[in-house]
Amino acid sequence: MNSMNLNMPHELWQFYQKDGYFFTYHGDIYYGCFVNFQNFPDSIFVVQPSNRKKLLELNSATVTLEEITNLAWEIKDFDKIKYFAEGQQDIGNKDQHIDLSRRGDQDWKKMFVFGAGASAFSVFEGDTTIFRNSIYCPPIANELFDRKFQSHIKKYKGVELSLSSLRSFGNDVEGFFEHEWKGIIDSYNPTVAARHINITYYLRELFTKISEETISNFYDCNLYSLFVDKIQKHLAKNRSEKIAFVSFNYDTILDHYLTQFFNTPFNTLDDYIRVNSNPFVLFKPHGSSNWGWKFSENFLNLNITDIPKYLLENQTSFSELYFQHLGTPYEMVYQQSWGHELQLSDHTKGKFSVNKNKIEVVHSKPECYFPSLLIPYKDKDEMVMPYHHYSLMQWYINSVEDLYLIGWKGNEAAFNTLIKRQAQKLKRIFIVNPNPKEVELNLNKYIDLKKYEIIYFKDFESFSKIDLI
Repeated sequence: MNSMNLNMPHELWQFYQKDGYFFTYHGDIYYGCFVNFQNFPDSIFVVQPSNRKKLLELNSATVTLEEITNLAWEIKDFDKIKYFAEGQQDIGNKDQHIDLSRRGDQDWKKMFVFGAGASAFSVFEGDTTIFRNSIYCPPIANELFDRKFQSHIKKYKGVELSLSSLRSFGNDVEGFFEHEWKGIIDSYNPTVAARHINITYYLRELFTKISEETISNFYDCNLYSLFVDKIQKHLAKNRSEKIAFVSFNYDTILDHYLTQFFNTPFNTLDDYIRVNSNPFVLFKPHGSSNWGWKFSENFLNLNITDIPKYLLENQTSFSELYFQHLGTPYEMVYQQSWGHELQLSDHTKGKFSVNKNKIEVVHSKPECYFPSLLIPYKDKDEMVMPYHHYSLMQWYINSVEDLYLIGWKGNEAAFNTLIKRQAQKLKRIFIVNPNPKEVELNLNKYIDLKKYEIIYFKDFESFSKIDLI
């Protein structure tokens, strides 16, 4: 390592080789100190204390960028750093949450994972054409911004401004947003970041409407209804058995039928994971259209009539949104979240992000909440659910023997990493998908499928009609 990078703005000089919290405009908080290398004069790196010795031991003359970024965060654009808090400050809180200890005789062996394909084709074959042609049929990823949703798209300028670029990606929604996110991370671009915030509002509105319309108009042929009915009857006969559901969908169709058949309303986030009182748990790693972070009273007292428009027009950064409009850094950072997302994908560095434990179920006044949804990035390793949900899901995967993948492509890196690390008792994988080769290709990047018995079903309907459990 060499002396200070002369391109560093004057206001950041005082933090060179000094530990602290670096707040980035894209909402992540890095802890450590600034360092730089003579081989890379245009970059500064933030290294956490536990990795500093390893970084110092690298040969400065021959060190590669990959070696450095395995231990530290590269900062290519100094404008990304919005502000700094000294390391002596006690940032964040220590939320206390539901007791996750399990009592009595409990048998946790089955996990059902649902993707967009399950909701998009969640009716009997004879009703598929009508369902798929309906305005509010749940979309798969590349249908998220179809023109049939024009009435919703028109409300969100950030969506409109993104569509031509999306079309240039051949409507590869996940690839497009991943490309944009990498641009947000690499350089300071508040315009694009503000558009992503605006798009999150669009997704909440769209999937709230989709859930309402599907439940209201297709209840007599809904495969979620059939499936949950059979699960409920099975569990009534097998009182010690518990089942986990994992839904990567923003919609609340599965949630609705679980509530109805089991008479267990989801009034709070803790209601999703009551392991001792309910026969099931429901995990939603990408968030839900009825979840949100509540804005602070100070922000709500501004009486802004159209908050999504306000955030977009003011090019509000994720940092401003998370740590000013939703609450203070003390409220909106959870101390034990350090490195949480990165640990999912084998990184050794750490970071803080917005406090997932502050997410609430939204029952009324959705305008008072920022949506808790993860935009469909291809590879972004993050889960938008409370940390105690994640802890229980991690424990549950360690017990699962039968893993059912229904309409899911198997392409969620963070979840697949958990399967790789935790699924020590896994024996069988059920692939419910008309294109199983795609699922296998995605899974094989993380686990060796030859170790397991693989059972195939062509679609959700054929799977729902067979008594597997």
